[in-house]
Amino acid sequence: MSADDLATPVEAGLGLPDAELVAAWAIVRAATLRQQALTVPLDLRGQSTDVDVDLAATPTTSDLIAHCASALAVGRPAGRGPAADPITLAVTEAGAELRHRPGAVDPMQATLLAELAGRAVRELHRAPHSPPSDLDLLSDDDRRQPQRWRQAAHQVVDGPAPERHRAVSEQARQDPTRLAVICGEQRLTYGELDARANRLAHLLADRGVGADVRVALCLPPGIDLVVSMLAVLKAGGCYLPVDPGFPSTRIAFLLDDADVAVVLGDDATPAAATAGRPVVRLGTQQAREQLAAWPETPPADPSDTGRLGYILYTSGSTGEPKGVAVPEAAVGNLLRSVGRYVTLGPGDTALASSAPIFDISTVEIFLPLVNGARVVVATRDQSRSPAEMVRLIDAYDVRFVQATPTAWRPLTDALAVGGRRERLQALTGGEPLTPDLAARMTAVAGQVINGYGPTETTIYSTFARITDPADVTIGEPVDDTTLYVVDARDRLVPAGVPGELLIGGRGVARGYLNRPELTDQLFVPDTWGPATPGETVYRTGDLVWWAPDGRLRPIGRIDAQMKVRGHRIEPREVEARLDAHPDVTACVVRAREFGPDDTRLVAFVVTRDGRPLSLADLRAWCADTLPEYLVPTVCLTLPELPRTGTGKLDERALPDAVRIRAGLTSTPDGEHGRVEPRTAAERAVARIWREALWADELGVHDDFFELGGDSLVATQVTLRLQQEFVLDVPIRAIFQHPTVSELAAALVRARRAGGFELPARAGAGEGRDG
Repeated sequence: MSADDLATPVEAGLGLPDAELVAAWAIVRAATLRQQALTVPLDLRGQSTDVDVDLAATPTTSDLIAHCASALAVGRPAGRGPAADPITLAVTEAGAELRHRPGAVDPMQATLLAELAGRAVRELHRAPHSPPSDLDLLSDDDRRQPQRWRQAAHQVVDGPAPERHRAVSEQARQDPTRLAVICGEQRLTYGELDARANRLAHLLADRGVGADVRVALCLPPGIDLVVSMLAVLKAGGCYLPVDPGFPSTRIAFLLDDADVAVVLGDDATPAAATAGRPVVRLGTQQAREQLAAWPETPPADPSDTGRLGYILYTSGSTGEPKGVAVPEAAVGNLLRSVGRYVTLGPGDTALASSAPIFDISTVEIFLPLVNGARVVVATRDQSRSPAEMVRLIDAYDVRFVQATPTAWRPLTDALAVGGRRERLQALTGGEPLTPDLAARMTAVAGQVINGYGPTETTIYSTFARITDPADVTIGEPVDDTTLYVVDARDRLVPAGVPGELLIGGRGVARGYLNRPELTDQLFVPDTWGPATPGETVYRTGDLVWWAPDGRLRPIGRIDAQMKVRGHRIEPREVEARLDAHPDVTACVVRAREFGPDDTRLVAFVVTRDGRPLSLADLRAWCADTLPEYLVPTVCLTLPELPRTGTGKLDERALPDAVRIRAGLTSTPDGEHGRVEPRTAAERAVARIWREALWADELGVHDDFFELGGDSLVATQVTLRLQQEFVLDVPIRAIFQHPTVSELAAALVRARRAGGFELPARAGAGEGRDG
């Protein structure tokens, strides 16, 4: 054992080979982390043997024991020493200990696994002839944990939470003059908000909107979006957020798949995507005249605790997006739960900066409104600029901000200039929170909360208050929520052992629209606890382990699903589009980490003639039908996809971020060829772009977006440009000047003029990135 390794004794007698293998099973389950296959070294009484374990094929106790026993019988020599692996079980005549490298395994988890190994040995001593698969490795605490989660004092909930539209109407009744919504120069009081929503609700009801009738909201962030959400709920319907910047073919698919009855849009809503459906274009003279004919009083109360609140589409493993049907009662339950962690009331302000297609936007908009606070809705341009976000936070004394970890990183940099804001409550979710980012967040905000939850269980299912950045967890369940951690045979696992997280309770969605087989596969009956008949749990596919204090710790996925910049991505949806390319014969799409909170979508493609595909052409091909977040930012042409001996894709042989970089260069265009930077400004822009885009070579005519740039990378680039040129650079500058030469010239002009002068197009899309 290396002098730098840590060791945890296994407190139990030894003597049975099977006991050692059961203990090894526990360690294998911990050592998997993000891997689905690994080699486990067993140092049994001084004789080392490597055992190859494919968890997808042998994930259970009994299967693994048989696999290990077979390998030991053959006596295959070790290919590498135990010290080379992150965690090993060492067994000698004197005893056994779990050895692991510092940082490879959580110390608390190592202790729990050592206890589990000892428990396994004791069980085999007690019943030496029992089949290993029948071993009972759960402690009393393990059995009680799901019930403790459910019965925690703060989770005993009497009755459903108020529906959102009713809660907002009550705030309007109490104080109609209190400010409710701000966006740019626009202001709405609670009374005005309620009245406008009532008029629109009457119009929608007249057009047949009622319980579970779907209304598409094809609107940018702003006042009209908030009014529309409330109006749909007041009419008794459910809304479907649609990004107006999506390709028209995608918008049309969503409207057809959800069987949308009415589309609420504006004058920029694409007519081609909404053809054949009624469209109310808010803000136009025609819409104003139509709404003026309806009263400001509320329509008939549509309250129905079983009706849908919204539908949100997520990436689909079958190649098409799937709609998650979320009940309104689940949304109310979630908002009440967030209110136990975030304090908001009259006089407080929250900032809404997430796109409507993110379910977390529901929290940003409605948490303040149901509690009588005001919400400042950031325009699309403002949400892309950390400097603008800080201006809003300080100008309105914002008390609550929510964002993904990817968005929080540049925002903490911008906030740090003004020091710690003690009143600021910072909520993050959608991606794993790293300890270093947690430290940066706690340095700028008085309270930091880490949330976790899939769309299928209504935005957030667990919360954790982060007080020690070195100890980041996803915490405990929200109100009326049940959690189970199970193995591949759906048996509860002991503390410290990784397993799939299942979520039940009031937040579980109704299922997937028009996908009954997928719904039945992932929404299953609750057979693990004293649930009410008919209750279901959702199989998250997330691998977690829980500590004795009841807090959950995430590990990774048990499938190929990825999280990239807050978006949930099924690689098959992207691969299906690439497979349709006439020059692509095979492909695989994966996420790669190019830096802290800089995860990018990478396409590995095999072409018909072996020649590399232009990244610009490939991105344009994908962007015809896919939204920006599903378009790969990097493309690498391979002679063939790597395979294992059994013909499966060899994930470990796919290039990592470092190996990918060597393949990233710009492509000289036919008109100019590659022209090297000629001025100091061009050289500065090219250097910053090379670092952000991981491109080894850049010419002055190269296009930022054709090289794989997107809105998030543009945000990072503008921060670097501001430092380089000592100039406030709006993100729109990159959209309007997308080549090195154009942007460099614009920067020089702006410095001479004392700043950029760009036309205001608040909330509008730019076409480039949808």
